[in-house]
Amino acid sequence: MSDVKATPAQQAELDDLNAQFDALLEKHQGHPIIKTALELCTTDEGKPWRQKLQPEAIKYLQDLLVECEKDGSIGWATHGLIAVANYLDSKKAGPVAYDILNLANDTVIKYDLVKRQEEAKKAMAKKNEAARKGSLAATGADVKANAPKLGEKAPEGTVKGGSLGPKRRV
Repeated sequence: MSDVKATPAQQAELDDLNAQFDALLEKHQGHPIIKTALELCTTDEGKPWRQKLQPEAIKYLQDLLVECEKDGSIGWATHGLIAVANYLDSKKAGPVAYDILNLANDTVIKYDLVKRQEEAKKAMAKKNEAARKGSLAATGADVKANAPKLGEKAPEGTVKGGSLGPKRRV
């Protein structure tokens, strides 16, 4: 670590910026690994960016990803790492962006996230289809009703083009 000390005013500004970042992370539903990865990519003096991610930092992030696997947020965390790599690349950070992207790629492979995502999509489609069939059986109305074909009567309550406002002359 560096021996650089912040003045009280600088520390207050840093604390405010940190709080703003945390608020944005929460607002945009970003995984906490995003902040950790960005912190690991900066130099000890807080100047962007390291030339390369240190092996200890990579190991630390891998350990965090193991915990994410246990709590079920591995996909969300990996998405966060990809976002960090993209951000770093947009800032021309160099090899450190590649290191983060490489870690995300290794995570996708190690935890077979593509297959898990496909299985989740199929399970969601089955669940939605079952709900649709249940609704159809209970109410007799198909929740996935298609638009009427030419010559068919439109379902009750539908809006027709041109019926939303006063007619205007062109």
